[in-house]
Amino acid sequence: MPGMPGTSRGCLKWLEKNLAACRRKVRGKGVEYSRLSLPQETQAHLQALELAEVLERLPSPDPRPSEKPAPQNLPALRQTTALAAPQDSADLTAAQRERDLARRLVLRAMRDLRDTLDCSKRAAATALLHRARNGQLAPVMVAKLKLAADERGRQAAGDDGLPSVVTLCRWFNAQAAGRSLAPKPSAVPDLGIRGWYRPFFALTDRPQKPTLKWAHEQLLAAWRPEWAFPPGSPPPSYHAVAYAYGRRSQVDRLKGRHTGSALRSKMFFHKRTYHDLAPGTEVHADGWTSHFTAPDPKTGAFVTYEVWHFHDVATRWVPPLAVGLTENTDVILQGLENCIRELGVPCIWQTDHTSSVKNARVLDEHAGLADRLGLTVVHPQTVGNSQANGMAENFNTWLDREARELATYQHPSRMDSGTFVRVRRITNAMVKAAGQPAERARLRAEAMRVGKGIVFDSHAEALAWLEAKRRKWNAHPCRELPKVRDEATGRLVHMSPQQSLDAARAAGWEPVALTAAELAEEFRPHLRKNVTRGTVSPYGGMRYHHADLAHHEGEEVLVAVDRQNAETVVVKDLQGRLIAQAKFVAAVGPRTENMADHADRKRAEQQIRRREKQIEAIEQRFEPAAIELAEPQVLVPGLDAAGGPESAPVLRYPAPPARRDERQMSFLDGQILLAQMEAARAATLAAEAQRAAEQEPEMKTAAE
Repeated sequence: MPGMPGTSRGCLKWLEKNLAACRRKVRGKGVEYSRLSLPQETQAHLQALELAEVLERLPSPDPRPSEKPAPQNLPALRQTTALAAPQDSADLTAAQRERDLARRLVLRAMRDLRDTLDCSKRAAATALLHRARNGQLAPVMVAKLKLAADERGRQAAGDDGLPSVVTLCRWFNAQAAGRSLAPKPSAVPDLGIRGWYRPFFALTDRPQKPTLKWAHEQLLAAWRPEWAFPPGSPPPSYHAVAYAYGRRSQVDRLKGRHTGSALRSKMFFHKRTYHDLAPGTEVHADGWTSHFTAPDPKTGAFVTYEVWHFHDVATRWVPPLAVGLTENTDVILQGLENCIRELGVPCIWQTDHTSSVKNARVLDEHAGLADRLGLTVVHPQTVGNSQANGMAENFNTWLDREARELATYQHPSRMDSGTFVRVRRITNAMVKAAGQPAERARLRAEAMRVGKGIVFDSHAEALAWLEAKRRKWNAHPCRELPKVRDEATGRLVHMSPQQSLDAARAAGWEPVALTAAELAEEFRPHLRKNVTRGTVSPYGGMRYHHADLAHHEGEEVLVAVDRQNAETVVVKDLQGRLIAQAKFVAAVGPRTENMADHADRKRAEQQIRRREKQIEAIEQRFEPAAIELAEPQVLVPGLDAAGGPESAPVLRYPAPPARRDERQMSFLDGQILLAQMEAARAATLAAEAQRAAEQEPEMKTAAE
């Protein structure tokens, strides 16, 4: 053979000299040498001999084209052990599973070729690769051979992308032993738990959202030997802690650093469906503090509004909005009244956990509006879960986008801060120029030029803008509603809320409506009061009398108050039956005060008290530091205070009460302080007289 000596003795000497790998024969005497220990030209000669032997057994291909028609029904491939997936295929990546399948297909072709030719596995592998290189193999099988080859490792200059004979035999043996053919990943992730994971993740999972560098520094500062892994090893490096933090899931990274909606957006939720629901059955409501400023209806100052909107769940239709300056029960009930006027009394009313709804005026058993109207008020199970009120929250987001066309837009993360300050200064100047129409118009034009948007000149303009946006929302297609054919384009589009409501009315739906008188009566505040001497006092100490109330002396009744008319009130029993219409008979002040004025006055007094507390807090910051002294001492004039027989006792006055300012001392506190000072002075003078009487004989003897 080429590359080897010509005699058997020479070959043995060459093998012994070059330390060729050998082993004892399984059967018979002697040893056998590995083919890999032979020279390259000898190995190529042996491979060529095996290939020639295999080619002699192969049937000669027919050069004529086949005239047989292709079979119509091909038998299904039978599932053999050669194609069985490995047990741990769930842990493989998609690329690894694809390569594993290609290798199993190649081995099946190799096994079929071995069974056909009745040859060894090495000869079958050699024949398979020869056919692939000479174009005698199907293109699909050639592609599988190239896909099965491992792309890692060193590649020769003339490599054609096919695996070697040795590799095919190795795969054959691995499959026979039940091992997986999938390639192993180059880097296996370390899934072990370290002792420092808990303190490090406690540092990172904080609402302040600290950086990993800061958390690593704090971990090193508080390091304990029991956290080390393996025991006795140094603390982890920054790259180690960053790698450990990056292996956590997205939800684990959010926990602690985020709460509420930010965390729930990654969690599982149940989607509600409202199909086949009649309009007016359920409404969702929420408030929106306007992201713009507009004139106050009374003072004209540019302030934000509180906009409450209601949404019909079945049609997504929005009734007229309720607009106020703050979130309160009056604004919310005004929005509910607008909803009932258009859609009737709903069965279910959903809001967030606001105290303006969760109060006696709305939820009381007899006096509450919900009990009198027969509607059920529900709230999300978790406080702050805005996703449970998604319809109304989406409307808030949409209003924010629409408000960006205004020059007074003031979202903190979107509006330019410099432009916002300039526009606010100009609008403040507009308020001061209220009596100068020309100057106010000039300032408004300047604000629109600086802010590049609309500036409302009055409260009515702001309300008209909000009403226009409501109509735009009701006319826009909603993807939660069914599709209809558009008359203009002929395309299928989703219905708008207005179209859905009109279709329901055309189908025969009628709201559970209330008359104007019933609506006004139900939305009056109903207060639970006791009848005393034929009168009731709903608020402000004012008394209302009727002769029939004497028959209900001491009983608890409902008093319906008209917020704008203080002359009369309607008295009912707890079941809502009318008792009488009582008239005003006396008032605390010189004239009758209606409930609206009374509520406004109480709110103004509370605002004044809050401002006074703020002023007191500011004054306390600028007070001089108090000088700490011992008990206050006052010496009697003309006497020596150094001690001795001529020293006079001191007058010790009680310290005044610890008050910030004498102006805060009440009259009673002043009288008590003066009485204590007089008592201390009298006690001191009595002690002085007694001491003088005791020293008088000694002084006379000394004088003699």
